[in-house]
Amino acid sequence: IDEKIKPLVFELNRLKIPTSGSCEGHVDHGFPGPWVSIYVPEEKTRVGTLLNEFYSNRDTNPDIRLSLMDGHGGFWIYSGGEKFLKFREEINAYAEKKAAGENPQPKTISEEEKIIRQKTLPMQQTEILDFANFLKTKPS
Repeated sequence: IDEKIKPLVFELNRLKIPTSGSCEGHVDHGFPGPWVSIYVPEEKTRVGTLLNEFYSNRDTNPDIRLSLMDGHGGFWIYSGGEKFLKFREEINAYAEKKAAGENPQPKTISEEEKIIRQKTLPMQQTEILDFANFLKTKPS
């Protein structure tokens, strides 16, 4: 588990919300923001309620704010707004081409995008940590 996502994974698991994958986000490859996947769709309402409570008195940039997205039999908690969703669509298209026997080229991250990620990723990782700290106040 990546170090900067580990506190959130720990707190979710402590609250009996089982995680199945995670990433702290990367500047030079992969996802543009941190994420955690949960393959128990029934937990989405609970996590949504926790996020709503977390954001009840918090004004956060949409590119930093944590959101939920359905996927692969469960759901994801992610940061990165529309950019994350676009990247996720590109990953799904890549996987579909691979499954169809094609040989697609993985997307490269431009230097301009790397500069943007260098600025936003630390803020997204801080948001993840803040949410993990919020979850520490919740009984298991």
